[in-house]
Formats: sequence, C-alpha cells, structure tokens
Amino acid sequence: MLSEKVKRKVSSILAAVLVITSLAACGSTQDAKSEGNAGSTANTAAAGSAEKEPVTLDVFIDFPWYWTEKFEGIIPEEITKETGVTLKPTRAVDDTQLGIMVASNDLPDLVYTDKLFDRLSSSQYSYAWDDLISQYSQDFKPSDMAIKTAKSYATDDHFYTILNAAASQEEWNAAKAGCPTLASLLYREDILKELGNPSMKTLDDYTKVLGMVKQKYPDMIPLVLDQTFMLSIFKTWLIPNWCPGNSQLMETDDHKLIHYTSSPEYINFLKYANKLYQNGYMTADNFAYKDGSQATQLVVNNKAFSYSWYTGSTSDQMTDMTRKNGFADATWVQAQPMVDNAKYVTLGTGWAGVFITQKNKNPERSIQLMNWMFSEKGQRLTQWGREGTDYTMGDDGIPKFSEDWITARGDENVFYTKYNPAYYFGISSVTEAVGRASGVSQNSLDVMDSIRKNLKLVISPALAAPKEDTDEKVVLDQINEYIKNQEVKVVLSASDADFQKNYDEMTATLNKLGVKQLEETLTKAAEELK
Repeated sequence: MLSEKVKRKVSSILAAVLVITSLAACGSTQDAKSEGNAGSTANTAAAGSAEKEPVTLDVFIDFPWYWTEKFEGIIPEEITKETGVTLKPTRAVDDTQLGIMVASNDLPDLVYTDKLFDRLSSSQYSYAWDDLISQYSQDFKPSDMAIKTAKSYATDDHFYTILNAAASQEEWNAAKAGCPTLASLLYREDILKELGNPSMKTLDDYTKVLGMVKQKYPDMIPLVLDQTFMLSIFKTWLIPNWCPGNSQLMETDDHKLIHYTSSPEYINFLKYANKLYQNGYMTADNFAYKDGSQATQLVVNNKAFSYSWYTGSTSDQMTDMTRKNGFADATWVQAQPMVDNAKYVTLGTGWAGVFITQKNKNPERSIQLMNWMFSEKGQRLTQWGREGTDYTMGDDGIPKFSEDWITARGDENVFYTKYNPAYYFGISSVTEAVGRASGVSQNSLDVMDSIRKNLKLVISPALAAPKEDTDEKVVLDQINEYIKNQEVKVVLSASDADFQKNYDEMTATLNKLGVKQLEETLTKAAEELK
C-alpha cells in the first residue's frame, strides 16, 4: 500500500458497491524476523500474556476508510486466545480528529496512525517502546533500520513506535511472489480482443487503444480513475524515481531530495495526462468523485475499459464483480509496465505505527501484544488465518488457502465479517504480499513478478521529511496543498494554450512558495542522516 496506506480504503469501497448493486457474497519461507520490520521472537512472551488475566485495550484507528469498526471474527478470536488481549477499536471520522485529540491530550490506550509521528514520539503523549521492551518484553528485537526510522521522529534518543509494512531490498529480492501494494493499470481483455487484439506494450499503444474504445463503445469511458490512486500509475511510468507518499518527496539518481514537481520529467506526465483528457479518454467528473465507490460502480457495470487501481488480486475481483452484474464475458487483467526499465519506487520504512499512549491502562500487555504482532506467528495469523485450517504452506513457499478462505476473500464484506484480517499493526510487507499472491490469476502473478524485479526501495524521503511545527513543514504543506488543486487544473486544461498558461502559473507559484530552498534544506538533512 499503495503510498502503501492508500491502498487500504478499498475494502470498504467494495463493500459499499456490493450493497449498492445487491451482489452476493484476498508463507513466505522468508524468515519473518524481518530486517525491514521488527524482527520479533514473541512466542514465549505471547504465551505468557495469554495465561494472564484477559485485558481489553481501546485503540484509535486513524483511517476513516478502515475496513472494520469492530474486531470480531475468526482472526480476532484467535489473537485473543494467543495474547489474552481484546482490542476495542474506534475508527476516525475524518483526517483532523487525531490532531484534536492530541491537542487536548484526550487519547485512548493505543493509537494506530500514519500521521503526527513526530508529535506522538514524545514522552508527553506516549511511552517509549525501548523502555517498555527492556522492562516487559526483552525478546522483542526490532531491526536497526526499524529503530533508526522510528527515532528519526523523536527529539530524544528513544523510539515510540515501530512502523508496519516495512521490508528491506534484500527481503524483496528473495521473496517467492507478490509485490508491494502499488499503483497498477487494469483493462478489459475481452474488449481488447473484440478490437482485434491491438498491441498494449507501450503508452503510445495504450493511447491508440483508448481511441478505438471511444469510437466503437461510445457509452464506455476509456479510462476511469480510483479516487486514491488516480493518475499514480502514469507518474510511476513517466517520472523516474517518483515515490508515492504523504510528503510528495523523491530521491534523484544523484541522491538529492526534491519535490516531485521539480523532476524534469514531471511536465511529460502532465502533458500525457492532459492529452488523455483533451481526447475525451477520461472525464472531469472523475476528479470530483466524493468516494471510490463512484468509480467502482462504473467499472463493475461495464462502463469502463481501463481502471487505475493497485496491484494484487484486484483484476480478479473486478472480473468477478462485473460478471455478477450480468456481463458474463468480462475479463479484467493487469497491464505490464508500459515503459522500458520502469522503476517502481516505494519507501522501505513502513507506513503506519502503533503508539502506546501515556493514558494506557496496561503498557506491559500492550508492548507484549506488539511483540507478538511483529512475530512470524503473529504476522501469519493476522494475514493468512489459522495454519492447518485456513492455509497450509506450499513447497514453493506460498500459502495455499482453504476453499472457505478463497470463497470469502471473493466478497470483501463477507471476508471482513467472517475472518477480519484487519490487523496491520505488525505486518511485514513481504508477508502480506506473499499471501496476496496466493490463488490469483497467472496474469496477476506475472505483473507482480515484473514489479518486484523492478522494485527500488528508498528511505530518505521518509527520514528527512520535515517535522511538525517547523518552518520547513509549513512550506511543504503549503506546496502540497497548492499542488493538490493546481495539478488537476493543469491536467484538465481545455487546450494546449490553457495547459501552458496553467503550467507556467504553477511553476511560478511553487518558486514563490520556496520549493527550491526547501529541497536544499532537506537534501542536507538527508545527508546528515546517512
């Protein structure tokens, strides 16, 4: 996910689509003692916790899109059996709620978030994990990189969380299957065949096909964009080293940190996206959708030829849902990279973390729970279910899931009601990806293999990103807020002349906001962190 987090509202969107359309009802042999993740050996601690008095902890989940509002189902029950802990979640209403809670110091036992790391990484609000580990969970051994990442958010020499979904380049190179959750392009293979199977190997090929679709199928939108991923796949292919993430920072080949709008290739992306719009291959309405279900409705109701979404089993899901809506021949597949030597860049640091707040009523059991979550057993149970019941390990190092699991995974509403694997607090991205690679189509496996082989992990955009309440953070926030609206304005320019005018306006404003000075400051900060 997606940045990797982006990815995570998809399940709730699909559930909404299932309701709207009245449809019927998702290891590795890698050692999960991950260098990129926590490297926990928690079985002993977890067993000890399970024998203690049961504990219920309140957790604030800072993601309004999160799959579930309560931890009930097979996996939550198994976690409680293993750890003795039951989690009572509260899902965020919006993206501002946590900031208000922090400002008033009105916090629950645990906070799971991808924001305000530097503010929460303080003894004013949170317990230091290293102190808790030394007192209550000495066999919990996060990796050096995980600790370095977490310490980068604190002003003292402690770390107050360990980020989930991290993995090293070496782990990805050794992975048996799968890839990170990144942007991907899906398209209708059956429609392509009806068009005579024209080539889809390059972006020029793809653009020509969109024109053919527009002419032959006037009621079909050639390209529909998911609300989260939007045009990310084209940024991946057209802006070398572009890195998805909240900061919008990227590392150049000569190890400088820049805002992605400063990339020399940024204008190529804008021109291509504007060409898609001017030719009528995507709509302005798509940029105004309030939630992802509007785009998904078009996709599963035979109103879209291609769809920007994300890697994994997504094409299989869309095929199943479109066919259930009465389009029996519909077949969605994922596109292979459409540019030579495409690099898929992602942060190797993880994307979200759990903070054990100073309001926590049982910090001992909380750190022991996190130890277990990061362990191999914890990761596999939370992502794959019960070994021997929900999956068995194949000789290829990929879990083979039961029919019940596969059937439930085909309907996200059923999956998160029956199994509820919404425990991403301690996962490794490799463990997650290997599980997602099980039971998917060969096309999906092939595309994930291509992405994994072209994967590049970077950490400096995360480590050197400016902290809250600094001048640099204010400038970066201003830039990103401006770009959020102005980039759409450029992409939706009605003519080449309007495009140039809007692009020049954007460039001038970015310079006035101080993007170049910010990049120089952050590059120096990144060098100091090496």
